Amino acid sequence: MTRTRAKAGGEVGMNGLWYAGGQFLPSTTLAKMAKQAKVKKSGKQEIAPYTWKVAPQENMRSIYTLVNVISKWVDDKWQEELEMIDNEQALDYYKIDREAAQTLIDLWNSGERWVQVSAS
Repeated sequence: MTRTRAKAGGEVGMNGLWYAGGQFLPSTTLAKMAKQAKVKKSGKQEIAPYTWKVAPQENMRSIYTLVNVISKWVDDKWQEELEMIDNEQALDYYKIDREAAQTLIDLWNSGERWVQVSAS
């Protein structure tokens, strides 16, 4: 489909609106749509499977969201724990080294749910 432009000096498009010279003309008779207002997000983060909470401080991230892609569940009769997956490609893809990931998993297993992150 070839898009046409308004003639030099401008012209009225098929939707009845004025277009300055060189502007793309509409391909429909519908009027321009109004800009949508941005919706403010709730700020909730997943801290455990299907459990969402708002961070206690603005610069905190959920440990679970940081490690859920590089960990797996250990099925235990008494409690659920995470353990590191054995996949170097996944660690490289998510740009996290094994020691840092293990530290985060250990924090989550000990009951911590939030970690302070730098502003950058």
